[in-house]
Amino acid sequence: MNLENNNRQKRRMPSTNSSNKLSSNLKWIKPRYLANQRERDRTHSVNSAFVELRHLIPTEPADRKLSKI
Repeated sequence: MNLENNNRQKRRMPSTNSSNKLSSNLKWIKPRYLANQRERDRTHSVNSAFVELRHLIPTEPADRKLSKI
């Protein structure tokens, strides 16, 4: 039991004061937001391409997703 407590203490992250933690989190908000926006745009682009292909390529049945072909 004593060894487990020692291991847990060794694995703990050093505590930081709340202002440092807040400023560290703020540094990641904008890049993360921009990355999320790029991913939304990419997904929208892929989905739009599938819609266009669906109109150009006949499939049976008509409502079958192109990604399943």
